[in-house]
Amino acid sequence: MLDLVANARPADTAHRDCRPLPAPPLPTSPEALAAARTLLQNPSHGAGVVELAQSAGVGVRTLQQQFLKETGLPFARWRTAARVATAASLLGLGHDIGWTGRQVGFSTPAGFTAELGVDARTLGHDFIAATGQTYAQRRDQLRMNLARQYLEERMPTGQAARKLGYADASALTRVFTRAHGMSPREYRRYGWQHTEEELILQ
Repeated sequence: MLDLVANARPADTAHRDCRPLPAPPLPTSPEALAAARTLLQNPSHGAGVVELAQSAGVGVRTLQQQFLKETGLPFARWRTAARVATAASLLGLGHDIGWTGRQVGFSTPAGFTAELGVDARTLGHDFIAATGQTYAQRRDQLRMNLARQYLEERMPTGQAARKLGYADASALTRVFTRAHGMSPREYRRYGWQHTEEELILQ
């Protein structure tokens, strides 16, 4: 999860507006940094601030002060920001809000949005404000970026469909054709030469 938040980027670098939301700043003291890395590597980690402080060998108050002083955020807000950054990356890759919520530590979408202090509609508005896209638009754009990459790598349409989460090759073909005006087979053969998209493989 740490790599996903810190380093993930869309397959098609021509689409600059698909960058994932950045993770919150990391603290610098060894104890707080260890706690932060634990939470970034596993956002669903159930440990609270008391357990994390014990693991780091410092008092709870000390750990909280380190987070506030070194990141500008209270510990609880920092943890929420880390979860949101991970969630944005997962949502951008096409996962639904229920699955995403579980990956960042919540058993239900309601629990996920409640932790953020917003309802699902507000969270959706916040996502649009941050990315300029709805969940569905971001998912679809990133899927098509990846689809073009896979096709340019000569990956069979059925295999690409499975990797992208479509039920079968026909489902990917319908979506791809609607988005690009040509089928995956046509695109794989010569279509990229007749689109405004940059060739992903150089």
